[in-house]
Amino acid sequence: MSKRPLAPLAALVLVASGLFTTSAASATAESTATAAKPPVKIGFMIASKMNNRCLEVRAGNTGIGALVNMWDCQGTPQERWYWDGRTIRSDVSNRCLDVVAGNAENGAALNMWDCYGGPPQQWEWYGDKLRNPNYNRCLTIANGNWWVGASVIMWDCNQGTNQSWYTT
Repeated sequence: MSKRPLAPLAALVLVASGLFTTSAASATAESTATAAKPPVKIGFMIASKMNNRCLEVRAGNTGIGALVNMWDCQGTPQERWYWDGRTIRSDVSNRCLDVVAGNAENGAALNMWDCYGGPPQQWEWYGDKLRNPNYNRCLTIANGNWWVGASVIMWDCNQGTNQSWYTT
């Protein structure tokens, strides 16, 4: 009889210690997960001098191959970019602005791709133009399309305002 009354108390102690151990382990896991997250980037917007619209990752798509286009500037992550060496990375996905399939010809489309720093992902300022130095072509709003959703392509660098950009 002397052992039986202590059994519920012993069970209660075991349950309580399990709760504290689980809570401590959970807190440690949460702080480790928080520490492992990359820092949030707050980049600049790339806006066109032709229409003051911004280069954006279409619909905030974070996947490989996401297209880019022009949209009203709102400051959202899909419109923010940052330099990483000679590459331009997106805040929304951390992927690089890339010439699709390494196409060096006029009219080549642009998309987002995992960064590796190859020729399709290298950019430089050329006056107020963003130029790929390997292809000697500039970031261009296709056909000078002024409207929201306009495509962005590569084209021979010229004096058109559809190739003139500024950062905000």
